[in-house]
Amino acid sequence: MPTPAASVPPAAFASLTGSVPALLAVSIALLAIALFLLVRLIRVRRAKARLVQEYEESQAQIRTLEAGAREHAARRAPAAAPSGGHAPGSAPAPEPASTEDAESRSRADWAVIDRLAVHESVGEGDVAEVARLVTEAGARLLRVDRVTLWLAMPDGTSLVCQDAFHAPANEHRRGARLDLREVSAYTAALEQQVTLPVRQTRDDPRVRGLPDRLASMDGSCARLDAVIRIGKGWAGVLSHEHTGGPRTWLARETALATSLAALLTRALLNARLRQTEQDIRTVQAQLESRVGERTDELRRRVGEVEQLNRGMINLLEDLQEARAQAERDARRLAQANAQLDAANRELESFSYSVSHDLRAPLRNIAGFAEILSRTLAPTQDQARHQAPIIATEAARMGALIDDLLDFSRI
Repeated sequence: MPTPAASVPPAAFASLTGSVPALLAVSIALLAIALFLLVRLIRVRRAKARLVQEYEESQAQIRTLEAGAREHAARRAPAAAPSGGHAPGSAPAPEPASTEDAESRSRADWAVIDRLAVHESVGEGDVAEVARLVTEAGARLLRVDRVTLWLAMPDGTSLVCQDAFHAPANEHRRGARLDLREVSAYTAALEQQVTLPVRQTRDDPRVRGLPDRLASMDGSCARLDAVIRIGKGWAGVLSHEHTGGPRTWLARETALATSLAALLTRALLNARLRQTEQDIRTVQAQLESRVGERTDELRRRVGEVEQLNRGMINLLEDLQEARAQAERDARRLAQANAQLDAANRELESFSYSVSHDLRAPLRNIAGFAEILSRTLAPTQDQARHQAPIIATEAARMGALIDDLLDFSRI
């Protein structure tokens, strides 16, 4: 006999089949986000490594330039003469009359540079504060009217004024923009040189086209530009603009301008390093946040799956118990069927016995009734009439026995 099957509720299977793919999707999404943020973190760390390498290279260049500038300025300071001599009509800055005065002034100038080098804003990468200090120091040390810090934009097509100090008005401004595509000769000169001393901007093709806002009425103006280099490229320029006519720049002044540009290079490198470190911290925070969120989601999904697993285990246990009960019922039913079959066989045997035992008397009654009806005298009408009735009832009794026997075979 077939075993009854225990059914599991469809809602449990639907919940399980809906939760497992969701759990897999959450796990895959978590892995993808972790890989993406890890790649981004690796890129940021590589960028930091490149910045550190550029910083070290720039520091080496700065130390070399400062050492050379100091040595050259020390040799030239006693002579108190500009490099290349004065041209007629030039207006050099006034120099001390004696060697002792020149040496004293040189020491004072370099002391200013040394104080700026250890200023906290340089180490912190505060470019705005360093720019303010450097422009003011440049105006005092080189005795110029205007000092401007220009920083190159990332696309390399323009310079933006970070700080422009106008000494006579003691005023700082910023925000002006210079399109380098319009001054290609100036750009080429900056790429090839450390400093760009210009005696008279009107006659120098390298700076032709630059806006000389401090030039005198006849257009005469001198300038000394120190290039700010980071690694193998240049990141900006520190311009010292002189009004009142041509000016031949001294070696000491060139050395001071180079040192001021070196301070700005340090500040820019420190700012980039701090920004890179901040990016790393941001990426790490994002990674930890997203991993935490996805981990919570994953734990929730795992809890749901564990709950479903427990429910499925309970359902399977119930199913196994139901199957065991069905098997026990089947065995009992088989036993009952066997007993019923035995009882049917005994009943059939009994029926045959009964029918045989009953048929024999009926046959005798029918036979004697027929003999009686033939032997009775014609005058015995009532007996002759009753004898056929006895035979008929005997036949009817036989039919009933046959029907009982047929019924027992069903």
